[in-house]
Amino acid sequence: MAATIAFRKFAVVSVILGVAATAIIAFATAAPAAIFLIPYLICFVLAGSNFLLMNKIDTADNKTFFAWFGGSFAVRFLGAVMAVILGVELLNSYEILFTVSFLFSYLCLSTIEIIYLNSILKTDA
Repeated sequence: MAATIAFRKFAVVSVILGVAATAIIAFATAAPAAIFLIPYLICFVLAGSNFLLMNKIDTADNKTFFAWFGGSFAVRFLGAVMAVILGVELLNSYEILFTVSFLFSYLCLSTIEIIYLNSILKTDA
């Protein structure tokens, strides 16, 4: 239950941040807004997927929790690497903008995710 509420807060904050950042960057550059929005959406899915895991293993013991969490981290890392490689291959003329946008988005969304996941773990303890 706490993970669902935290995901809703994560989604609201992330959407506001994403729309504002995409609008500002798209108006400041000549690149299409999709170049900034696509990496942001990929990062949103990667960061938000951890909340699904938190709903599943919320009551698990520490050993099980860290095993699932470490496994999900590895899967998300591989997903991020594949997304960057695919994005760079498909968007040849905008590869630098895509990569920088992806890294910035992932950093911001991972920070927001850690804050909300920490609040879940504090309330469960």
